Amino acid sequence: MKLSCLPLAILLSISFITISSCAGNTRSESLDAALDTLDMVLSERHGTREVRLANAYRMSRLCAAEPTVGNYMRMAQMFDSIDNDSAIIYTNLAINLAADNGDTAQARLIAIDFARRLSRSDLLRPATAILDRITVDSLDLEGKIIYYGTKRKMYLDAADNETLIYLRRQYATAAEGALDTLQRILNEDSGAWHLAAAQLDYLHGKKSLATGELNEVLDNISASDEIYPMACELMAQFNRDRPDKEDEYLYYLTLAATADVRNGNPATQSLITLGTEFFRRGDLDCAYNYLSAAGDYVVRSNSKNLYPQIAPTMSMLVEAMSARESRRTAWMSALIITLAITLIACGSVLYRSARKNSLRRAQNHRLNKSIESRDLYIKQLLDLCSVYIDGLEEFNRLVGRKLKVNQTQDLYKIIESGKIIQDQADRFFDTFDMAIGSIYPDFITELNALLLPDRQIAPSPDGRLTPELRIVAFMRLGVTDSTRLSKFLGLSLNTIYTYRNRMKSRAVNRDTFESDILIIGNKT
Repeated sequence: MKLSCLPLAILLSISFITISSCAGNTRSESLDAALDTLDMVLSERHGTREVRLANAYRMSRLCAAEPTVGNYMRMAQMFDSIDNDSAIIYTNLAINLAADNGDTAQARLIAIDFARRLSRSDLLRPATAILDRITVDSLDLEGKIIYYGTKRKMYLDAADNETLIYLRRQYATAAEGALDTLQRILNEDSGAWHLAAAQLDYLHGKKSLATGELNEVLDNISASDEIYPMACELMAQFNRDRPDKEDEYLYYLTLAATADVRNGNPATQSLITLGTEFFRRGDLDCAYNYLSAAGDYVVRSNSKNLYPQIAPTMSMLVEAMSARESRRTAWMSALIITLAITLIACGSVLYRSARKNSLRRAQNHRLNKSIESRDLYIKQLLDLCSVYIDGLEEFNRLVGRKLKVNQTQDLYKIIESGKIIQDQADRFFDTFDMAIGSIYPDFITELNALLLPDRQIAPSPDGRLTPELRIVAFMRLGVTDSTRLSKFLGLSLNTIYTYRNRMKSRAVNRDTFESDILIIGNKT
């Protein structure tokens, strides 16, 4: 999965992400045991993710050698809990291949999975558009169950995450329609039927009936069942507003979070809610442990639909933790602002490169061509990510050392000087220049082909790009907005306009120059 750098990521990384048991004298033994299990599962998450990544990259070689619909979907499933963007790419490839093979039935089923992954990336509108284009009557019973189950989950999540009341009601109504249909087509003896019944009862305000249905579900399924986390989350909601059921509320949230983590489900809504509850109750250490772990999953898997859920609480949590150390209040605000600015810049680069630029299209195009080109693309992207990971680790260690000896003023001066940001920018440009040179080895040659003979550009002996060439490189990657270019390159808008106009004036065909840039590297 490709690592996406977002403002939340630095806030999570500046502190020590260590999972420890949350002590509490007033908790029940069952809750304490559940929290201990969750802590243990979370402590193993990094090793589990590395194993999944290694398996995914091994599978990518097989996928390149044997580009079949099944192999593409296996790749999408492997990336499902690691990187949602990569899962979307492989699912899209599977849809296209199934359509090319004339297997429309398979293409429809894969399209449902594609919509589910789009909604996780906060693309609800295109996801629902895909589902609406599917003729439900053309699906078999299993396909209909998958279709309405996807709609149910998509709209329930949208209703939970929506702040506008009219939209929340609209999503709840859509979820209710999907649940009605699910109840009609599911086996009445199945756990899935009872869960759908409980969810409908909950939407209708019939909590007692819903509780009975949920007890039926939880008594007859294991924690590895895909509906288990949903059942536990719903059971937790029933106990949320009951003062005498606080332990039960946290207990079921903990069970849901543990099941999500164990099953490799990146939609860690229950973990976010659990951390938020501990924050609301004043247990900042437990809140940080669970919210930072949830944020780690959200950032790494790029589940954008969960950003609004975790960002506000995490922001308040950072402020609350800083308030505990009154002498650090002043520089903490400056630190958060500086880190947020840094993160916005790096997040824009990686997010745009993952979604819009031609590096991603080149990776998809070369998937069927050669293993070497795929591995090169992945390596360069990981190199770009590693620049910021290393930078975050260095900064984390620096903050730790300074805070340990109470050198807050020294830390503030370092931040105020901007040296850290400049150093990281220089390291990023070094890696970016090398990546462009590797992925587009004929970048300057092909660019010169677009310029007048007497206005050619001589390549630098050390491979570094000038600011003008970096602007062209970003444009080749699909980043054409001058404001974003200004942020990425640390240049003023006037300087960006000047460089762009100067480069355009050297073109053989000025009218098509910017569109001509987009085909650099497309020659086979």
